[in-house]
Amino acid sequence: TVLACESGPPTADFVCENFAPIWETPVPRYEELTLRVPPAIEFIEHCERENYGRILISTPGPVGLAALAAAKLLGVPTAGIYHTDFPRYVAALGGDGRLEDLARSYIRWFYRQMDEVLVSSATYAEELVALGVERDRLRDLPRGVDLDLFSPAKRQPGWFAGRGLPPGPVLLYVGRLSQEVAQSHRAAFGNPGDATATFILGGQVGAEAPDVLLVYPEFPPSYWGFQYA
Repeated sequence: TVLACESGPPTADFVCENFAPIWETPVPRYEELTLRVPPAIEFIEHCERENYGRILISTPGPVGLAALAAAKLLGVPTAGIYHTDFPRYVAALGGDGRLEDLARSYIRWFYRQMDEVLVSSATYAEELVALGVERDRLRDLPRGVDLDLFSPAKRQPGWFAGRGLPPGPVLLYVGRLSQEVAQSHRAAFGNPGDATATFILGGQVGAEAPDVLLVYPEFPPSYWGFQYA
């Protein structure tokens, strides 16, 4: 069972228990993300009533805090997933050093409460260890690729050229577009003025897209956006 905190009924093809938020607000400087606070007592009572044997906590936000409180009060083992470097997000979104330090302290405290922490990469594992999370709590959370769906056999050599791109290598990113994503690309690809490849950002059309594109003034990428139906 997935426990969610959405203003309206969530659209999901799996078992989902939704708790209407008692308070919500857009995250400052990240307005497309909404911070929602669940009704903690109702949330904890639900966990007790359902007698969950283990609680998997996906995020360290208000819902994650409610889940952690329920697990501690009920004596239920917990596992947390660490998939987002929130302190780095705070820095990328313009927070000062004190806010970044506060975020690090909170992340350290939060994940040290877990019996296990699932991490998707060795880099994230080392970041958590550097924050003070014990290495013996960490577990691998492998990510896979469907090799039949994403196969070189599906290559269409003229596909990019048919859309006006120059010949040469293409660096393609498809995913969420935001300031911190742009920061990570700039760090990964170095000086864009030295690049000889075409860099394509593919992602959801949103208010932040123009800012993301401006991160590369000497190497303007193509922008292909899509909207969810």
